[in-house]
Amino acid sequence: EVGKKGIDYARNCIVRTFLQDSDADWLLMIDDDQVVPENFWQLCTVQNADIVSGKTYCWVGNQYLPGRLRVNQYGLVTVPQFEYPVCYNLTPEAKAEAPYPVHVVGTGCIAIRRHVLEALGPDPFHFTYRENGSIQAGEDVNFSVRVNNEGFSIMVHPGVRFGHVKPVDL
Repeated sequence: EVGKKGIDYARNCIVRTFLQDSDADWLLMIDDDQVVPENFWQLCTVQNADIVSGKTYCWVGNQYLPGRLRVNQYGLVTVPQFEYPVCYNLTPEAKAEAPYPVHVVGTGCIAIRRHVLEALGPDPFHFTYRENGSIQAGEDVNFSVRVNNEGFSIMVHPGVRFGHVKPVDL
């Protein structure tokens, strides 16, 4: 509900409906600003993967010009002075053809196996906040960290490329 409840609420509603009203093996979540390729269904063909993301780009408005346009996949590193793992952007090999593992993906174009959601429960998405009220991590990062902690695998399928519509299609 725009202006009332955030994206974590919406994603959790989707998960609850999926678990209660479906017996499907995969849940596909595709945001309305993603351009769906004809081969989107190939996300569900990756063997031994619990979560699969398509390859998509995002725009980060920061002062680091080379890092503004990014592939929406990240690694995690534990830094002793921080209580929460720190994300860093992964630059995939341009010629990668086979699905490859990552620690964190955005949730704009993602396929999740039922057994993952059954293990995590009906509300696996949430934001975390710092004491000053600023966002520490979004629902996608928190979901990915939890999935990693539970031992599930996250893969990116480089052959399934989603567009990402902003003022231009990224």
